[in-house]
Amino acid sequence: MVGGFQRGLRLRTSFGSARRSASTCAIAKTSIIRSIQSDIKSKNMSAEEVVKQYLATVARIEPTVAGFITIDDENALRQVRCP
Repeated sequence: MVGGFQRGLRLRTSFGSARRSASTCAIAKTSIIRSIQSDIKSKNMSAEEVVKQYLATVARIEPTVAGFITIDDENALRQVRCP
């Protein structure tokens, strides 16, 4: 019984850590999005440059991550270039 309680306690602790990590990650993502938004509004960076940077990142990490079924660079760039 004591061993089961300890396992449960460890599980709860790890879930709590996961929640804190997810929360921290969400805050970081929001900060990145606001930074990109600010750069685009102030003309420091274009939306096309942002898409190109993300496509380059995806191309670099995809062989390791294998997280995408399809990557359509041409369509992404076509969409960002639309007026």
